[in-house]
Amino acid sequence: MEVARLIVFSVVVRAAILWASVAIVARGNPRNGFGRALIATAILIGLQMLWPLVIPESVALLVACWAVALLAVLLVGYRLSLLRAGLATVLGFAGYFVMIVLFDVVHGNEVAEFAYLTGLPAAVVVAWLVLRRRSGTRGSR
Repeated sequence: MEVARLIVFSVVVRAAILWASVAIVARGNPRNGFGRALIATAILIGLQMLWPLVIPESVALLVACWAVALLAVLLVGYRLSLLRAGLATVLGFAGYFVMIVLFDVVHGNEVAEFAYLTGLPAAVVVAWLVLRRRSGTRGSR
């Protein structure tokens, strides 16, 4: 149960970070939707879980592989320029480190940890669904 919660948390929060990063560097990008960000993030996390089987235990090499995979997603999936894709990758790294710092803050307090790991992803998905329903769009926005 704990592992499943961590995976759901990681996918949803990283997808929100990816969506926000693209929204910051390419405002109005028609390919930037939360649904697309969820799919891209799930694929990136799946690859990230497989990399230690193929790549030696070098943190720098794993981070470089993640950055290259994210750049590929941004260049191909979102059709961003190399500069914008690079900026979105940097913003994604920053968001990822903020996520880790927040987890360190709530770690040890069971109620805060539960709210952070379960409530935050639930709030993000519910807000996305409500806003999508209100706007009347059928796409992934």
